[in-house]
Amino acid sequence: MTDRKSKGASTNEVLWRRLNQLDRKLGDTLMEFAEETFGSGIFAEAWAAYTGDEGPDEPSEMDLNSFLPWMFYAFDTAPRRTRALNGPAATVAGAYVNKNRSQLSDLEARYLEACAHAPYRLWQVVAVEPGYGCQVADFLTGATFWVSERMGTLSIENGDVVYGQVITFDGLSLFSGLGSLTIPPREQIPLIDLRIWIRRRHKELTESLWFTHAEDVRLTYLELRDHLLNPPTPIFQNTDGELLEPRELFFTLSDPGAAFEALRSLQTCDGKLDQELPEAELDSKGVFRSGEIEWLGRGNKQMKSWENTVLGRLYFEKNELRAEVNSKARAERLKALLEKRLGALGKWTRTVEVDLEEALNKATASHPEQERLEEAILEDPEARAELFKALQRQYEHWIDQKIPALGGKTPRKAVKDIDGRAKVQALLKAMEQEPPGGPPGFKPDVGPIRRALGLL
Repeated sequence: MTDRKSKGASTNEVLWRRLNQLDRKLGDTLMEFAEETFGSGIFAEAWAAYTGDEGPDEPSEMDLNSFLPWMFYAFDTAPRRTRALNGPAATVAGAYVNKNRSQLSDLEARYLEACAHAPYRLWQVVAVEPGYGCQVADFLTGATFWVSERMGTLSIENGDVVYGQVITFDGLSLFSGLGSLTIPPREQIPLIDLRIWIRRRHKELTESLWFTHAEDVRLTYLELRDHLLNPPTPIFQNTDGELLEPRELFFTLSDPGAAFEALRSLQTCDGKLDQELPEAELDSKGVFRSGEIEWLGRGNKQMKSWENTVLGRLYFEKNELRAEVNSKARAERLKALLEKRLGALGKWTRTVEVDLEEALNKATASHPEQERLEEAILEDPEARAELFKALQRQYEHWIDQKIPALGGKTPRKAVKDIDGRAKVQALLKAMEQEPPGGPPGFKPDVGPIRRALGLL
């Protein structure tokens, strides 16, 4: 005997297959009808409207899954493009139904009606059962649906946002016109800003607002999609927020040993020095030959747990001093500092700009001992555990850092209002899904951060 749950699941499976077959059939039929009724230019005209005249001349294969249903069910074919706020306008599908109503089966008529009245929306993924379906929440109203979906659920995660229709038919909900890319949490701040903008213009958030703001929503989604497909060149900054623009400064030295002695205190933050010179190389007579000094600064603007920051490195070789820094501002600061400290012992000769990629490659290649040390730490369970604890503490200090995506607010301050809280939640979800950097095997635990921010 078949139990009620199995019978219901079987019924939904049959309906899901029928609707998917019907959807494919109607797609071909509506495309042919559109060209016959509105002319061959309807496709290009609809594409220009879909992209706001900002996209490529024609859609790619990945665009068609979302664009064609939009062209059939949402594109207004009326010359003045006047669209009703609460329902379908003079669409391709509407014209098709008006002309062929008597020839449509009950299933076809009802499905076309359901598609015509389903707005394109943003949906936040709440739960996923890969290969079966997912629960999604309306990004404006919070209304939830269980959507039967097969292939699409293999590439989405909890917290992602998708764009498209949810068609509800005889108790079964399924996606239609789903956008080619999902928006991961790390890219959702503009969507939250859009929701804020819509909410401020209306007393109540209702489903009809998706029709009212259809163009705003679609173009925002397309802009984010293009950003994901064509990410901008990353802007690299140091921990002081300065652009990474490596520089090398060169000084000639009249007395290298005395110069080294004059600059030794740069390698500490408190000015206290040991008598030995661990980075100095002396000849057999005890005369200075070469050495290296780290220029340290107290604390760190981004990593509050750091006691100091390496601002640059100084290399002494024979009668020359070469200093490496990673920004123009640090180069100017160090030049002034060295000239003051050295006095007559050294003379600045030149500052050279260094290619960023070259500098990064050089930094990696020039510290093999550091790499071996890091590998040894990761192989030692106790050392590895201590390293991971230190990294976790750095992440937990994030709540008191000013974050550009939060408008320069700290997460601790941002969570005090509902919109800031939504943005912080998105950033935390991104942190969980895509932790930035770190050694193999390390993944930050955002639970303590959520507890500290009152988000649990």
